[in-house]
Amino acid sequence: MSPKTMRIFGPPGTGKTTALLDVVERHLREGVPAHEIGFMAFTRAAAREAKNRALQVFPWLDSDDLRWFRTIHSACYSLLGLGRGSVATGAKLRDFALQFGYEMSPPADRDPEDFEVQEMMLRTLGDYLLFFEDWRRNLMLWDITEAYNRFLEPVDWPDGWSLQQVREFHQRYRQWKADNGLVDFADMLMLVLRDRVAPPVSVLIVDEMQDLSPLQAEVIRLWASGARLLYLAGDPDQAIYTFNGADPGIFLNWPHDDDRQLTQSHRVPQTVHEIALRLIRRNRERVDVPYKPQQEEGYVRFGYLNSLPIETLAQEGSVLLLARNRYLLSDFTDALVARGLPFEALRGSSPLRTGVTSVILAGTRLTRGERVSIADAARFVDALPSDRYLVRGAKARMAELARQCPEADIAVWEMEPHFKPSFWDLLVNRNGSFIEALRLPPLQRAYYKKLLERGGERALLDAPRIKVGTIHSAKGMEADFVVLRPEMAGRTYAEWLRAPEGERRCWYVGLTRARKGLWLLEPAGMRAIDWRLEL
Repeated sequence: MSPKTMRIFGPPGTGKTTALLDVVERHLREGVPAHEIGFMAFTRAAAREAKNRALQVFPWLDSDDLRWFRTIHSACYSLLGLGRGSVATGAKLRDFALQFGYEMSPPADRDPEDFEVQEMMLRTLGDYLLFFEDWRRNLMLWDITEAYNRFLEPVDWPDGWSLQQVREFHQRYRQWKADNGLVDFADMLMLVLRDRVAPPVSVLIVDEMQDLSPLQAEVIRLWASGARLLYLAGDPDQAIYTFNGADPGIFLNWPHDDDRQLTQSHRVPQTVHEIALRLIRRNRERVDVPYKPQQEEGYVRFGYLNSLPIETLAQEGSVLLLARNRYLLSDFTDALVARGLPFEALRGSSPLRTGVTSVILAGTRLTRGERVSIADAARFVDALPSDRYLVRGAKARMAELARQCPEADIAVWEMEPHFKPSFWDLLVNRNGSFIEALRLPPLQRAYYKKLLERGGERALLDAPRIKVGTIHSAKGMEADFVVLRPEMAGRTYAEWLRAPEGERRCWYVGLTRARKGLWLLEPAGMRAIDWRLEL
């Protein structure tokens, strides 16, 4: 029996997430048991936001009551009763690559409970082969030859790419998983379909429907067959995961009983709204829906990175520095490091989210004569070169103290026996000179010194106002000011020339993250979107 189905269309900033959370709240107030509501989000952050909102409104609930507030892959992981050791990710994939001689970009260790689809870095033949294996299953292309012929244009083939290589990788990867009792994330979807297991929910809510692949959509159909009510929310103009098999047509063509259109943006100002619509309306394969900007006029400006007033923007509000491809982010991070500005990376490691920050905080406090925990003091001592600044055995003694009483505190004068006189000359200066002694690359030392000079200790403790990432990593986010650089990687640019509609959707998402101002950087190369032509 098919559930009663409503589609919710939510252009950028129109409150789609809020509308879905209102649906959750309404059904909870109507008496639907919390464990019978499923909220399938595209990202773990969205799933957590939905769960936290429900827990705030209904404080007598606990997290287990909302056990089906998850990403689709996380729900599959739970339904199948898998353990973390049974998922082919991180170190296990590195072992596979080593065993069969594939060069692969270092795969991240992903918590299956928090899995979300991300853009991939395709640098090596091994990267392409692994991505292809996932891509074809998401598209439900079971014939490898057919999938091979649809995957890449010849101009995009990496060195060594061939049908034989693809078949050989498929056989090796499948056998390796079977021999080691492992599954990957596409396998989870396939196993759920094979075993026909579904969460026991009567109300099923699915967010970001435009980014579902055919395989994911089949899972949702299975789960919806046991539900009474089905809510599907999305915006086909924001479908940016087609590279991974997503098909916005699934959402547009899904059988439904009712539609709801959210029309008023509470984020996008008038000037940004105008150029964003001008861009997306160049696409022919879309459905135009009513969409109005917020009252603020906002602004759109053109400029160059070296003259961009990043400091001023960060003083006035939050800032998103966005690029189409991950390798293009280095110019942003280099500029921020050179200026000594705190920032957070949306993908990969952030300098202020590493252990170095706690070491520098400990050093800063010790120079002021304050007490720090012995555990922090031990980390600080461990970051110093032994031969130049420490007496023999200092690191071992501090580590032993930290093991014995990590919560106890210690002052710098109590650590005097561990330091050579040469270090005291640096430590007693309160302008961060001790940073020069730390075992860090010169640029990193200079960065932390500038941070302390600019903002003091708060620069290390406060959440950075500047975030750096790809357009994909900023999906669902917003900021007062957005900076977009126009360049693209070679494969992305080839896709832009061949089939620009998908890329326009990606740039549209980037443009519409802005609440106040939008900065469009001038291109630094030929492979770039022409802002003035497209907008």
